Amino acid sequence: MENFFTILTNAGLAAEAEAAATGIPVILSQMALGDSGGAYHDPDPEQTELVNEVWRGTIYALYQDEGNPYQYIADIIIPADAPHFFVREAGLYTDQGILYAVAKHPVVEKPQLSAGVNFNLLVRMVFAVSNAHTVQIIVNTEQNTTINDALVPAGDTGSTSVLFSWLAHMIKLIIGKSSWRSSPSTTLEAAAQHIADKENPHAVSYEQVGAAAKNAQINDVLAPTADLGQVVVLLSHLAYMIRAITGKNSWRINPAATIENMAGIFASGTKMVFYQQAAPVGWTQVTEHNDKALRVVSGSGGGTGGTHDFSNPPSLVHSHNLSSHTHTDPQTGSHQLTIAEMPSHRHSEIYGTARPTYTSSDNWYTHFDAQTSGFTGYEGGSGAHIHPSGGQTGPPSSNVSGETTPTAFRPKYVDVIICIKN
Repeated sequence: MENFFTILTNAGLAAEAEAAATGIPVILSQMALGDSGGAYHDPDPEQTELVNEVWRGTIYALYQDEGNPYQYIADIIIPADAPHFFVREAGLYTDQGILYAVAKHPVVEKPQLSAGVNFNLLVRMVFAVSNAHTVQIIVNTEQNTTINDALVPAGDTGSTSVLFSWLAHMIKLIIGKSSWRSSPSTTLEAAAQHIADKENPHAVSYEQVGAAAKNAQINDVLAPTADLGQVVVLLSHLAYMIRAITGKNSWRINPAATIENMAGIFASGTKMVFYQQAAPVGWTQVTEHNDKALRVVSGSGGGTGGTHDFSNPPSLVHSHNLSSHTHTDPQTGSHQLTIAEMPSHRHSEIYGTARPTYTSSDNWYTHFDAQTSGFTGYEGGSGAHIHPSGGQTGPPSSNVSGETTPTAFRPKYVDVIICIKN
């Protein structure tokens, strides 16, 4: 079962303490009603507003309980044309806008007038003060309202005090004074007339504003050199920059596009290649790729590959290291050529009739009669043969070095594609 009760807020207790010290009574002016966001909510001393305020009005009556001098009763009447809601919470506000007391109220329905129900609803709030002998509680029966011109407008709906405070705040801002009650230095009407006066109401000379004559000639080829100069020079500088920004031949020609329109040409995250030292304004350099070539592909871009840095290909200089070893001739010793291994050849010859002849010295010799010369037949097969070395070779005296082309140079690359803007 729900318990329904009313408490004074910390701000309400502070207001009572101030009233006891100064003798100035606490003035209650309004009661606010709400639906607590659709569920009951136990009052909290730290509250400065209702959980969900729906309606607020001027207190209809405030009186002291005859049987309990520490207890007061506040009444408010909700008119029939107020919006439909369920009352679950109530709060009493001082004329200073302070939430003095907050109550958990039994749920009461305020019907909609359009539903055919037409009556005023009385809501009563009972609360106790801390010291009825030193604190005087009165109701603002004359409907007095205190304006706080430091209260910034937050909407179009609020209590009379809040709305007056919002209006006073705006008046203070418009007149530029420290209080909304201060007289303005001039009126907006007078200021508008002053602005519209083209006859030099301050009697300022052309020399005072840096102009040589009433009409000035702009030279839009005069590049800016400083922020200080005569009016005609500064106007020329501005015209020069307008012409430079638009890319037109004259500063008076309408631009082909605006910077606002151009800002959305490239979507965030778009990557491009720039031939310059640093990233342009609005772009950030991507440093994940370095010392790589660009490879144009006809398929999907954005890939990477390769092994060697582009500026550091594999070295061509290398060495062949030979271990100590011996070459042994398998053919050793002498070799006699056979007829088959000899080159094809023939021999010359002389032949005839041989007869013995005696000399006086008792020596005999052979004498050939009718001598004939000729050749023998060809012999030899011209076959292969081996020349034996008959020994061994030793190890090289040192390592052998040389150069050769590497088998493959695979530079690192990034795949890019070539596109044209539609």
